[in-house]
Amino acid sequence: MGLATPRWSSLSDGDSTCYSRSSHFFEANPLLSSKQEEFVTFATIVRAMVAGEHLTLSGFEALKALALTMNGGGRYRRVHRR
Repeated sequence: MGLATPRWSSLSDGDSTCYSRSSHFFEANPLLSSKQEEFVTFATIVRAMVAGEHLTLSGFEALKALALTMNGGGRYRRVHRR
């Protein structure tokens, strides 16, 4: 059918091709800016999701707390009110 594209939603099923490729690149070629720390946090979150840690409430909350430390603690996050 169409072109096969990596799916982020199936990381916990072991289908982490897209992450694996980008991870290896950025680990071999670290960023020279403050974004390197963001990448390390992102990689930690994705590895935990691959391991299934997000499937428990405590694991999900821990990963959510890590994610909220990225990008200035959500300083630029838009909040949509109804």
